[in-house]
Amino acid sequence: MAQQAGTRSRWLVGAVTAVVAAAVAAATAGCGGPAAAARNPDQPDQMPRLLRSADLRLPLDDYYLSVAEGQRLARAGRALLNQCVRGFGFDYTAPDPVRTGPRTWTERRYGLTDPAQAAGGYWAADRVTAATSGRPANTSTAAEGDVVTGRGAQVVRGRRVPAGGCADEAQRRLAAGSPAGADQTLAQRLGSDTFFGSQRDPRVRAVFSQWSACMRAAGFNYAAPLDPPGDARFQRAVSPVEIATARADVACKQRTNLVGVWFTVEADQQRPLVEANRAALRLARAAFQAELAVAAQVGA
Repeated sequence: MAQQAGTRSRWLVGAVTAVVAAAVAAATAGCGGPAAAARNPDQPDQMPRLLRSADLRLPLDDYYLSVAEGQRLARAGRALLNQCVRGFGFDYTAPDPVRTGPRTWTERRYGLTDPAQAAGGYWAADRVTAATSGRPANTSTAAEGDVVTGRGAQVVRGRRVPAGGCADEAQRRLAAGSPAGADQTLAQRLGSDTFFGSQRDPRVRAVFSQWSACMRAAGFNYAAPLDPPGDARFQRAVSPVEIATARADVACKQRTNLVGVWFTVEADQQRPLVEANRAALRLARAAFQAELAVAAQVGA
C-alpha cells in the first residue's frame, strides 16, 4: 500500500510494465514549500494540516518518473516490442498493460486520504479496471515467445534473435541516448528508506497511536493506517463494512492530521539525501529524460 516508486520498465511476454515514479502536482514548491515554511518540526501541532495526498510532492519526486511518464515509456516500449517481433514476420501485438493503482505515487503513500474515494471503499477504481479490462488471452506461438524473450531458439525464420529477445531490444532502443553510469533506481531506493524510516520517527509513531485510538472509538481496531487496506475482508466485492471503515479511516486522518505530520517528517528526511546525492540523482533524471525523448519519437 505504500505505493512508492517501482523499478525500470521491462517488457515480458505480451506485457509492458512501467514502474518508477513520483507525484505529479505540487502542494509544496521544490524541496521546500508550505510543509517547510514557518514551523517547528518538533511540534506536530505546528505542522501544516494536510489530508488528500495525491497532490503532495516530496523532494525526491523531481528525480523519479511520474506515473504519466512511466505510462508513456510503457506505450513506447510496447510499440518497439511489436515492431521488433513483426520484423520476424509475425502478426504480433502485445496487449496493453492494464493500468490500476494511484494517479500519483503519493496518492496512497499514506493510505486512503480522499473522502470522495472512501465512499467506494479502498479498491473501487482497481476493481472496476480489473473487471472491464477485456484483456485477451495470450495467443502467442512458441516461436513468437522465443523472439519476445530470447529464451528459446536463437534463430527464427532465418533471423537471429537479439540478445534477451525483442523485450530487451526494446529497452535498449529506449535507453540508447541515456548517459552512461546513471543509477535510475537511486531515487526509488532513497524514497523507500524514508518511507520506512519516517515511520520510526517518534512524531509519526505518536500520530499513528492517535489515529488508532480514533478508529477504536469509531468501532474499528487497527494499529496503523496502512492496515485497513490490507484487511483480507476488503479484497473482493465492496461491502458496507469496508465503506464504513474507509470513511472512518479518512475522518481519523483528518482529525489527527496524520498526513500532515507523516508527510512533513518524510520530506524533512529526504532533503539531506537529495543534497548528498544531487549529482547522481540529476544524472538519473537525465537518463529518464533521454528515454522520454525516444518515446516521444516513437509516438510520433
